[in-house]
Amino acid sequence: IDEGTEVEANIEDYYIHEEFRKGQRMNNDIALVLLKGRGIPLGPHIMPICLPPKNADYSPGLNCTISGFGSIDNGRSAHSRDLRFGWLPLIDQDICRADWVYGRSRITDGMLCAGYLDEGVDACDGDSGGPLACQHN
Repeated sequence: IDEGTEVEANIEDYYIHEEFRKGQRMNNDIALVLLKGRGIPLGPHIMPICLPPKNADYSPGLNCTISGFGSIDNGRSAHSRDLRFGWLPLIDQDICRADWVYGRSRITDGMLCAGYLDEGVDACDGDSGGPLACQHN
């Protein structure tokens, strides 16, 4: 979807978390991207996101957004040409660690769990490492 708000920028460098992919879990699935030049001009459609304080409360039920260019059909490798987004709630860690959800060994203390336990909005293949943005007032 061409909305007229898209901006392209060249990448100068990127930095992957030094602890990413150590072990079998997807801990530290995050990177920083350094853009060439002065970056992207801010405006009504482009704003920076604030990082939360270290002790921020991520209570179950807090609505957050995800976004990415991942697959739009489960099991398919074709990625979206358009940036897609959706709203989903945070899930209690104990529920997320239940055997019928992800299991205790797959969810670590450094992870947040978000989504719906039945069908609904979700991330898919190719969305890994994308943002989870939660609004704190």
